[in-house]
Formats: sequence, structure tokens, C-alpha cells
Amino acid sequence: MYKVNNNYGTLTPESILLSLANDEFFKNKNLKITENALVFCTMLYLHYYYFKDKNGNNEHDEKNQFQRIGTDLIIKILTRDYYKDILQRLVELDIIEVNNSYLSSKFSKGYRLHDRFLKEKPVARQIRYDSVKKKFESLNKYFESRYSDEYCFIKQQSENLKLIHIDLERAIGWIEKNKDKFDENGDEVIKNIPHYYRQIFKVSSGFTRKILVSPTNKRVHSLLTSFPRNLRQFLCLIDEETGELNFRKCIIDGKNTQPLLICTKMKQEGIEPDRHFLDFCLTGTLYDYMAKELNESRKWVKD
Repeated sequence: MYKVNNNYGTLTPESILLSLANDEFFKNKNLKITENALVFCTMLYLHYYYFKDKNGNNEHDEKNQFQRIGTDLIIKILTRDYYKDILQRLVELDIIEVNNSYLSSKFSKGYRLHDRFLKEKPVARQIRYDSVKKKFESLNKYFESRYSDEYCFIKQQSENLKLIHIDLERAIGWIEKNKDKFDENGDEVIKNIPHYYRQIFKVSSGFTRKILVSPTNKRVHSLLTSFPRNLRQFLCLIDEETGELNFRKCIIDGKNTQPLLICTKMKQEGIEPDRHFLDFCLTGTLYDYMAKELNESRKWVKD
């Protein structure tokens, strides 16, 4: 799920780390219990933002939804002996919230991080215990298997995305330099600093290879789908023979791609698309034209 310096680790808001470090319950247990709790919080944290990025146009998915997690998976992360105590303490510390209702025994109980954590800057922490690292490995396999069988093309794309790396030091330096700056239009250069940090930490951890297919519209989403444009300059490939970083890249922005694909499909089936519609698609001006005619925003037209 997440790596720090090429080793399995956690990624959580800093105040969660401080809460666990200063809490008597976790102080009195061994460090492994704290690391298990951090693994659970990392899973909630990363998956909230991963699905939010994937479904960003859906107002319902903007909310902090409860994530249904089966007891078997929770025991796998928190261990059978302590999982109830850990969950209860995380609730008492206002770190997580639990949806206590089961719907006719069909659905698992729901969990989510408290809203206040979701806009905080995350902190990466390396896992020390081998047993906890093994949990990460099994979780990786679990989440990868959920989609690889249904969509056969994802596996190769996932392998390709593993090749992408980021110059983390330069990226952090750029964020720190620009976090309080404004562009020529008076807008903030970085509107959501925690989001920028999450994105670069995910790339540095290998989280790029996580690919999902939207259950509603079947669009393919990865971390790069929502990766900030002005951070792409720090993405690179690593030469396997020399170890050198290669920052040369070609960025292609396909405007009006979906309606153009409709035209392509029509032609394949012997149907000639409207000439004006096709011209708008080929020039990348369809959404802009419709927005002007309808007196709506370009985003509204796309949605």
C-alpha cells in the first residue's frame, strides 16, 4: 500500500501520529500495536482520497463516506487479540468514526477518519516490525486482485506505472517555495497544500500502480489522473543500467476526447457523424462552444 525509503510504511496526518504517541493505551502496549493502528488509519486515509480523486465530479462522493470493511480484514490488520480494544480507543480519541448499523447482515460495518484530519498535511513513517510489513504485502495483493481479474488490461498498465518515479526532494522544495505565492491573476499557486503532499508521497511510494475502473462509467483512474500539472516536471523514469533520472517526457492533453471517440465508433459502424460536430471535436472546441451557447461553465458541460 505505501512505502517509505523503499520500505513498507504509513502515511497519516501528523496529529494522528501525535495522538497515538501521547496516549496511555498505546504507550502501555508494544510499538507493534501502534503500528497496526497506523496501518488501519493509512488504509482509511489513502482510500478516501483515492476514491475522491476518482469520483471527483460526483457531489455524493465528495463527502467523507463510511468505508465498509469486513471483520476478517480488520482482524488481519489489528490482530484478533487487540482489534476491538484498538478500534474502541481510536473512536474515544476522535480519530475514527464508526457506522454501527448493519443492513440485514448484508453489509460490513463502516469506518472513516474524522473530518478534521482530511485537510491536514500527511506525514510518512517507516514500519519497523516485519510482521506488520507482511500485512502490507497481503493487503497489496488483496486490493490488486479486486480489479485485475475483471479488467485484464489493467495488469499491464499497472506494471508500466511502476516505472514512474519522482524527485521527492525537488518536489517538496517547490511546494515549500510556492505554498504562499500567487500567480499573475491573483490566484493561489497551490490551492490545496495537503493534496500536493499526498500526491508526491504516493508517487514516491509506488502508489502509482493502483488502478481502478469506475463502477458507474467504466473510466480508468490512476494516481496520475489527478496529479497536479505543475508537479509533473518532477516525474521521471530511472535508467535501470545507470540509475540516472530521466525527466524527458511528452505530455498529451486530449481535448474533447470522449465525443471524438463517439465519432470514431460511429465511423467504424458505417455511420457518418455530423460534420460540424466532428469539426468541433477535432479542433478541441466542442465543450467551449456548448458552454457559450448554453451560458454554462465548461465543467458543467463536461459533467
